[in-house]
Amino acid sequence: MKEKSSRIFVGDFLCFIFIFIFLFGIKVEYFDSSIFVPLIIVFMISGGVIKLDGRSIMVAVMISILLIYQTIIQLIGSTSDLDSILRLLRASLTCVIMAIFIGSVPFSAAQILRTLFFALLVHAILIISATMVESINISLSHFSGNERILPAKSSGLLAGYDIAGLFCVIGCLMLSFKIYRPRGIFTFIVFNIIFGLGCFFTSRLSIALFVMFFVSINFLNLIKSKIKILSKVMIFVVSFVIIGFILFKYIVPIIDVTFSLDLVPVSDDLYNKIVSNNAVQSPDQFLWAYMFFLPNDIFSSIFGTGVEALQSDVGYVKDIFRYGFIGVLYSLFIYGYLYCRARVALALPKSENYSKFLAVVFILILVMTFKNNYIFTRGMFPLIVLVASVPLFMIKKYNSSACFESSTVNGCM
Repeated sequence: MKEKSSRIFVGDFLCFIFIFIFLFGIKVEYFDSSIFVPLIIVFMISGGVIKLDGRSIMVAVMISILLIYQTIIQLIGSTSDLDSILRLLRASLTCVIMAIFIGSVPFSAAQILRTLFFALLVHAILIISATMVESINISLSHFSGNERILPAKSSGLLAGYDIAGLFCVIGCLMLSFKIYRPRGIFTFIVFNIIFGLGCFFTSRLSIALFVMFFVSINFLNLIKSKIKILSKVMIFVVSFVIIGFILFKYIVPIIDVTFSLDLVPVSDDLYNKIVSNNAVQSPDQFLWAYMFFLPNDIFSSIFGTGVEALQSDVGYVKDIFRYGFIGVLYSLFIYGYLYCRARVALALPKSENYSKFLAVVFILILVMTFKNNYIFTRGMFPLIVLVASVPLFMIKKYNSSACFESSTVNGCM
């Protein structure tokens, strides 16, 4: 019994290390620990016996085609953007690692989801700790590459505040959709507080997303719960008052300034504070609304220029400059393939919650790319690949069980 528990602990530990470094591994010059270290761990777990998942290799090939396409565009235009090329190369290698991981390791879907949750939780705790202790924040900034250190904020091991907050939001979603079920309501509340603080110390957008998802999903869970109607009404009223205060005190002014709506009165001090804390600003105007633009000619808009637009933070604008509308549509096709592959696997029984979680995560990433660059990016793409691959582990377990049951009657090949 002790030997079995020891094996489970070692398995969970190795799975945690794999996932944490896969998502948050640091990069020093051209050495990317998020690629090399997970590969070594997979070899250790599998005992050197490597099998490949063909579906993940297919995604790697699809990304490699986009990489070749962008390289050709750069050669034609005599331009150079090595970072964009390496970005696609890393994304392709990420899929290769996942192909080996799916084909070679003995982990279950439940084990992977459990360790993924705790990897997100540990990173949220890192963000909170870095916010509290300046020396930790400075040290983490050296690893993450985020040189823009702000007071009472941290991006943890990720390069941007928004993406760090988005990881905290996804951790909250895992709780809300019951992908991970803590033991007891107290633990559930503590974990939500940790992710909520992680959002609070990263970006205002993350706070808004956290409030929106936490409130909407948990309100639905509250409606379905068996507590008394009077208690439900009291919770609704108190929550409505608190959320309304937060919205009109903090969120509405931010939206008004961001989009230059001039619908609500905003003091000069608050306006300057909102602008100064944003990733992109100008002394004269708030630039996010002006970040949607295309290359100078139709050919470049369709096929791309080979290099990203440095004047914009918008992910789709950057990608249109990299490889045109053709490349953007092809990228969305790859993401669609990842989602559909996972969705087909989720036809298995008892996977309704994960289907909803998967859909929300994919929609969230595609919508958020209107603000920042999240497609094929460091950290976020490995997360997408991982959550889209979990159903394949469910299939492995289901097929193994079916094979075992069949073997008791007819044998199983």
